[in-house]
Amino acid sequence: MRKGGVSTVSRLPKLCHKVMVSGVILCVCAVLIPLLITVRFCFIKPVSGISADTGILALLTDTGEKEVSAGYDAGGVFSIDGKQIAKTFRSENGWSKLCGIPGYNGVLGSEGCGGAVYRWYDVLHSTASPVNRQMRCGNTIQTTLYSTAQEYAAEQLAEHFPESVCADASVCVVLRDGAVLVDAGSNACTQEDYFSDEKAPKIHENDAAIPIQTGSVIKAPMARILQLHDAELPPEWSVYSDTFQDISYYNTANGICIHNHDYKNPSSYELNDHGLYTRNSSLAQALIRSSNTYFLRHMLTLGGNAQRAYQIASDAYGLFEPIETEIATLEPVTCPEERLMYYFWGQNFYCSPIRLCEIYNHALSGDAYTPFFVSTVYLPDQTVIYQADPQPRGRLHFDVQQQDILKDALAQCFTAYDISDAVTKEYSELIAQKRLLTKSGTAETADSRTNAVRVLSVLDENMELTATACIAVHDQKEPVSQDLLYQILLETLHAAKII
Repeated sequence: MRKGGVSTVSRLPKLCHKVMVSGVILCVCAVLIPLLITVRFCFIKPVSGISADTGILALLTDTGEKEVSAGYDAGGVFSIDGKQIAKTFRSENGWSKLCGIPGYNGVLGSEGCGGAVYRWYDVLHSTASPVNRQMRCGNTIQTTLYSTAQEYAAEQLAEHFPESVCADASVCVVLRDGAVLVDAGSNACTQEDYFSDEKAPKIHENDAAIPIQTGSVIKAPMARILQLHDAELPPEWSVYSDTFQDISYYNTANGICIHNHDYKNPSSYELNDHGLYTRNSSLAQALIRSSNTYFLRHMLTLGGNAQRAYQIASDAYGLFEPIETEIATLEPVTCPEERLMYYFWGQNFYCSPIRLCEIYNHALSGDAYTPFFVSTVYLPDQTVIYQADPQPRGRLHFDVQQQDILKDALAQCFTAYDISDAVTKEYSELIAQKRLLTKSGTAETADSRTNAVRVLSVLDENMELTATACIAVHDQKEPVSQDLLYQILLETLHAAKII
C-alpha cells in the first residue's frame, strides 16, 4: 500500500526541492556541450500574469528590443525533472523544425505552427547576450512539466479517448502556487505528423487551455463563496445547517424550471408536496447529491438577483479577466444574462481545465496564483537569466475559527462516489485521512452528448492544499467509466510524486 503522506517533493509551500540533472545544448559547432542544469522545483515560484511579451522576453534583452537569429541553434527545452522534451525533427523532404516530442505536442507544439515552442521562438533563438553570440546558440528553457506524469497522462488519453469516443480529452495538474506539472491532451502525434498539412492543426491544440462546459464541479467553488458570505444569508440558509430544505425543482422568476437529476425519484427525498419533493440537506449532502437547486437558490438569495450573484462569484475568483500565461491566454469565464440560471450549478459555466484547477486552488487555499509553465531560463554558459517567482494576485479571507466544511465535504464526496477498490486501494490511507478531495461534473452539449469532468485536490499532512488535478472529456459519444477517470487522475498524481 502506498503510504498516506504526500511526498516531500510536493510539500507546498514550505519546501523548494532541488534536483540535479544533466542536459546538453546543441550549438552551431555541431558538438554537444555538457550542461549541468540545477533544477529548482518551483513549488512557490511563478510570476502572476506573466505573458510572452511582458515577462520572459523583457528579461532576455539588453534594450527591451527583440534580438534573435534563425541562424543560431535553438536552446533546449527541458522538463522540471531534466528530460529534453523538444527536439529538432526533420521531414522526408529535409525540412526541419523544433517540436515538442510525442506526448507534449499540444502544450509545446512546434516552430512556425503553434504551442509554447512557437511562442518562445525569440527566447530559444535569442542573440541578446554576448554569450549567445559567442556560442551562436539561443537560451535554454526549463519548464515546470514533470515528464513521467505528463507522458503517463498523454499515453492514457491517447489510448482511451480516441475521436471515436469523444471530441477530445485532457488532463492537467496545477500546484498550489500555479506551477503546471501536467498539460496533456488526447491528440497524440508522431514525428511525421508535424509536417502534415492535414494533421498539424489538430496536434497543436492545447485541450486543457480551451473552455468547455464544466458541469457540477463548479459547485465546490460556489460553496466557498457561500461559506465566506454565510453571515449575509438568513439563518435558515446557513451552509453550516444540516436542515436546509432542499427541493427537487425550482421555478425562477422568469419562468425557467431548474431541477435536480433525481427530481423524479421520490426515494431521494423525504416529503412530497404535490410532486415537489423536499429533504433536509447539509452542504456536504448538497455536493454529494450534486443538487442544482441548492446552489442556485443560495446564490440567488445571497445576491438578491442573478446579476448580482454573478458579480459576486466573478469578483471572488477574478473570472471576468483573462489570465495570461507564457503559452496561452486562459479566457474569461462569462455567461449571457439569459443563461445565468444555468451558471451557478455548472451547465453554462464555460472554463478551461487549467483555469478550473486555478479556481479550485484559490478556493481551497485562499490564494490566487497564475498558472505558469516556465521555471528557469539559462544562457548557453548555464547562467540563470530568469527564475520564476510566484506571488499571489488575490486572496479569499478565511475565518480561521470556522470549520473548513468545504474540504470536509469534498473528502466525503470521494468516499461517497462509487469508485472501485481496485482503483483506490493503494491510496486508502490518504482517503481515511480525508486528504483526497473531489467533485464530479457532467454537462450536456450538442447532439445529446455530454462533457465528463472530474477534479481531484490533494492535501498534505497538515491538511493544506498541495495540488489540484483535472480530467475533462469533451463531447463524449459514449459513456466513460468513472473508475477510468479516477484511475488516470490518481496515477498521474502518483507519477508526479504528489501522492
